[in-house]
Amino acid sequence: MNRYKKGLNKRRMKALIAIGTQSAISGGTAAIPTPAVETVKHIALAGNELILCANIYQIYYEEKITTERIGELLQGAAILAAVAGGLVFVSTKGVQILLHEISNIIWPISTVITVPIATSVTAMVGLTCMLWMDYAYRRDIELGKVEIGQVL
Repeated sequence: MNRYKKGLNKRRMKALIAIGTQSAISGGTAAIPTPAVETVKHIALAGNELILCANIYQIYYEEKITTERIGELLQGAAILAAVAGGLVFVSTKGVQILLHEISNIIWPISTVITVPIATSVTAMVGLTCMLWMDYAYRRDIELGKVEIGQVL
């Protein structure tokens, strides 16, 4: 296996571990019933997912993400696709908040419903981010923006 594939596989594994960790955090947070403050909790969960995407970027590029780099990535993803993804994310969070508020009435049964939802939403956000970073990283290597021999 060449260095390029070895380095890419190492990055993918680190990203998957980060996704699993952040998903577990989201599930644990969702398990705690918080009647009337679900919106605040889900803002924190959304922040957790944004941090996850920033961490995945850092895993692939070994640097903290900047606003300029976010702009480049959004251009690469096409602004329309990024906006559509953002709308889907906000809609999903809205439905998630509603389900969590309703399910707070019947705790502990609600935990059986809310934990898998929160965990899977974070995992899907993380996997989507990881796939995009993987694509962008491979593209940058081909364009010569990233050195193939970069070591983790």
